[in-house]
Amino acid sequence: MGCQLSFHVASNSAFFPFTFLFNIFSHFMQIIVLTSTLALKVRGGGGGGAPRTYTKLRP
Repeated sequence: MGCQLSFHVASNSAFFPFTFLFNIFSHFMQIIVLTSTLALKVRGGGGGGAPRTYTKLRP
């Protein structure tokens, strides 16, 4: 769906700046998501994630 929409907009030369901005925005979102997940992994780490599941398994 999203790919189709972007393709339609890209085919129209009038909307080229919009697609350019949209691509930049999507790239920024990807970077933000990646950095946030990395930060969470570093903050929580293996020590943060493992004990939580351990406590869940224990009665």
